[in-house]
Amino acid sequence: MSGYLGLVTSEHRNRPRFMATVAAVTDPLCGLQELLETMRAAFDVDSAVGGQLDRTGEWIGRSRHLRLELDDVYFEWGREAVGWARGSWKGLYDPETGMVRLPDETYRLLLKAKIGANRWDGTVPGAYEVWESAFADTGSGLGPRLGKYRNGKSTAIPGHNLMAAALGVFILWFGWFGFNPGSQLAASGEVNRVAISHVFLTTNLAAVCGGLGTMFTSWIKYGKPSFSLTLNGILAGLVAITAGYDLVSYLLHYPSARCVTFKELFVCKSSYLIRDFDINSRFLSPHS
Repeated sequence: MSGYLGLVTSEHRNRPRFMATVAAVTDPLCGLQELLETMRAAFDVDSAVGGQLDRTGEWIGRSRHLRLELDDVYFEWGREAVGWARGSWKGLYDPETGMVRLPDETYRLLLKAKIGANRWDGTVPGAYEVWESAFADTGSGLGPRLGKYRNGKSTAIPGHNLMAAALGVFILWFGWFGFNPGSQLAASGEVNRVAISHVFLTTNLAAVCGGLGTMFTSWIKYGKPSFSLTLNGILAGLVAITAGYDLVSYLLHYPSARCVTFKELFVCKSSYLIRDFDINSRFLSPHS
């Protein structure tokens, strides 16, 4: 208020009636201005509480009250909390859902997510921006790495140690032989040995084909083979074969050669050819 009265010229400053008139006119306006300045902080989504946060939610389009299914209320067999003589009997017209009022902190997080969803452009980088704007202060640590998306485009983040990456891939590759062939759950008898040999071979070939396919694809696209992409291709091949490792034919045809058993997988004898492996009858058919 004093700031406005200080703007009055010296010619009129010593006239009490004029100064009183100016004060009477500007006093309500100054009070309204101060109120508006406090309202900005009172209704800000980061600082609003209680009723102010409810009004902010109405503007954003998300209520504090959520309808959820009632749990641990009605009687139900097999649950101690609502078992015999504890749960309430559900009547014909009793509701199955109830209203839950979110506390301020949870509601504030929901409003931030709603604001981001209202402004989302439908792209994957935009979805990450929505996530970061809503959950950046929660310490969740989820989301893409910093620098992954720049100007709406995905950028490659090279690995810091390819030798360590290669070692990890080969450890996983070796461990996959215990996962897939080990799913046979038995190793005694000719049937189990042949089945394990088949699974071992298809698993290994899937990793090799995945690595070679990725290597040649990167070679064609970028003009040189990519070691990191080749490692990813090996893992992709192992993952792809896991669901149907016993249903895939390895389709190996070595001229004048036959792999007899798993132990002799790469010990080939002349006058034989790998032909058919019947997964149902579990035998190798020699073909002269």
